[in-house]
Amino acid sequence: MFKKTKVCTGLMLAFGGTLVLGASSAFAQQQLDRVEITGSAIKRIDAETSVPVTIIKIEDLKKEGVTTIEQIVNRLGGNQQSQGSSQSVGLGTGGAAFANLRGLGQNKTLVLLNGRRLANNAIDGAAPDLNMIPFAALERVEVLRDGASALYGTDAVGGVINFITRRDFRGGSITVGTDSPKGEGGGSHNLNGAYGFGDLDKDRFNVFAVLDYQKQDPLRSTQRSFLDRPGAKTSPTTFPGQYNQGGNVENPLFPACGAPNGIANPDTSQPADRTCGYLYARKVDLIPRGERVSGLINGTLKIGQDTRLNLEYFASQNKGQTLIAGVPYGALRVNPGTAFYPGNGITPLPTAFALNPTYFPTGSAAPLLPGFIKLRWRDQVSGGRQEETKNNQQRFVASLDGAVAGWDYQVGAAYNENKLTDSLIGGYTDGTKVTP
Repeated sequence: MFKKTKVCTGLMLAFGGTLVLGASSAFAQQQLDRVEITGSAIKRIDAETSVPVTIIKIEDLKKEGVTTIEQIVNRLGGNQQSQGSSQSVGLGTGGAAFANLRGLGQNKTLVLLNGRRLANNAIDGAAPDLNMIPFAALERVEVLRDGASALYGTDAVGGVINFITRRDFRGGSITVGTDSPKGEGGGSHNLNGAYGFGDLDKDRFNVFAVLDYQKQDPLRSTQRSFLDRPGAKTSPTTFPGQYNQGGNVENPLFPACGAPNGIANPDTSQPADRTCGYLYARKVDLIPRGERVSGLINGTLKIGQDTRLNLEYFASQNKGQTLIAGVPYGALRVNPGTAFYPGNGITPLPTAFALNPTYFPTGSAAPLLPGFIKLRWRDQVSGGRQEETKNNQQRFVASLDGAVAGWDYQVGAAYNENKLTDSLIGGYTDGTKVTP
């Protein structure tokens, strides 16, 4: 026997891109508390068709040793991350990490914090940096595995990841953790503290604050022996430099070639070839140095039985340093009579061929002189190219939600800001100084 039930119509109001709940339950006999479901504007109960949402509890992840947002996203089966923190080495990404559900691109996965958007990374401009989300303040993560462009826009075609912070935290906690690899380098450390007071039901208010600190030690390529395997890639731009005149090439330190970074790499088809190769991977960070500080403060005031005023502010700074091999200069020219010309100073004369004082290929022009040589040289003396980025983000949200005449509403205003400073702090030189 079937019994008719009255189904209340839902209405969605959107202010500032926030998610708004629908009307009361379709089943009059089942009373629901106010809930928010990622990917839906309507309250649901177990008897209805579920939204494909995966819920991950932060406490469970902490027991598994997860300490960063990037590690959380990497555990999602549908994520195909195209850029992580370690890729900042040599690429100038600012250490940003992005989510990429279903492989559709980082600009097609919507990342939310408490149901609201975050400012996109200042360099990429297409998606928010996962590293800026306050890990210690999180309670759970909701992942909408299906596309949700109808609700959120085209940046949610791949899916939605909603990071949800604690809402009614009372008491205090301090957590200290460290990861120490068996080998040298690459350790990580974290420290966070939280404190909250006020019971929403009894005191009608709650205030809590969280401070999180994370530090990543660098992992140098020289700290792992697998990079010294036979057949490792080399660069023809070496230290010391090797010179070329008329197709004859020689490195003044051949065959030692300035080991351990240089190795002999001659062209066996050319009897006069005495070239070296440079193991540039030995001077590259595998994991860059990183330091992150984030804090969040949240205050909730219960006004009446169904109305809540919420104020939230969080700020985060991610500072990173990267190191790669020294600047390679692959197209330098040195004229006779200068200090760095072979035989005039610290650079010895070639032993496999004689310099031609009249060498001047067709098409060459001033300021080149007859007898000049071509030079490939890498600046190893300066210690490698070092880059430092400081990524700052802050967000303030004020929201009011409640119920009027059986309808739920939520209004809010948010301010988002992301600033990134990229500085060259060492190792960048001017190769023209050796070619006067």
